[in-house]
Amino acid sequence: MKSVQYSSSFTYTSKRRVLNPPTLGLVWWKTIDSESDAFLDEVMCRIRSYLEGKGNVTDFIPQSSLRKTSDLSLPLEGLGLENALLDIDNFLKHSVKTNQPGFMNPLWGGINIAAFAGEVIATLANNSMYTYELSPMATLIEQALVKRMCEM
Repeated sequence: MKSVQYSSSFTYTSKRRVLNPPTLGLVWWKTIDSESDAFLDEVMCRIRSYLEGKGNVTDFIPQSSLRKTSDLSLPLEGLGLENALLDIDNFLKHSVKTNQPGFMNPLWGGINIAAFAGEVIATLANNSMYTYELSPMATLIEQALVKRMCEM
């Protein structure tokens, strides 16, 4: 089991606690396999590299050229984690780097790291928002946000 110490009070471990459906009432442990763990490490390396903000804000390529050099076909089956990493690299290479100081837009720019973490966690949890039972915490957060917006 791999452990990473992030601070004095928090340790990440590759062992995850997973709850079985409520009808079973059992708790069991699931370990992420080494291929998935390595893939997540590679994704994190790309995220950190992107956040460093090195290079140009954009290397403009006309749409017709980018379309010709990019494989945008939608396969019937997945192409594996290695191809996913190549797709991530291609996407980030051809994206405007809005987190760089040279990027200016009157409506947005830069990155809010706390919001980024929230987006990752919300996607990870993959909760459905249509009932409290399926997403208790997210429902309460949503209600608090709506209440605050109504006060504005």
